[in-house]
Amino acid sequence: MKKQMGMIFLLTFVLLESLLCRASTEDSPPIWANETRLGKYQDPWKILNQSRSEVYYLVNSTFSSADYLWGSNFTCVSVRFSNISAEWRKSEFIYRNASSGNKTFNLDLNTTVSKTYNYTKPNAIQ
Repeated sequence: MKKQMGMIFLLTFVLLESLLCRASTEDSPPIWANETRLGKYQDPWKILNQSRSEVYYLVNSTFSSADYLWGSNFTCVSVRFSNISAEWRKSEFIYRNASSGNKTFNLDLNTTVSKTYNYTKPNAIQ
């Protein structure tokens, strides 16, 4: 359970920042963007290399609208990963948004790791 909570925390802050291509040009980076202090907890391969049976749920978000991804007022977001190649994974999202009522949507994206906020090692999923 402790391992899963750590993964959920990592998913909440790293996956969303990366998938939504948040620019690192803000005046000051978010509190979690500190490679020296938190980099050891931000290894994206630890999530991407999990078995397909592992499902991650979005618990908290710093925004509620991503028109180009999940739409406005998205809820019930979950994701699982499956291997495509050594460097790429398929991210399978299931979610609802303001326009969906009770309908759920599926979104498949090809993802890999990347570096954000001037990290020297990959710290995000893109």
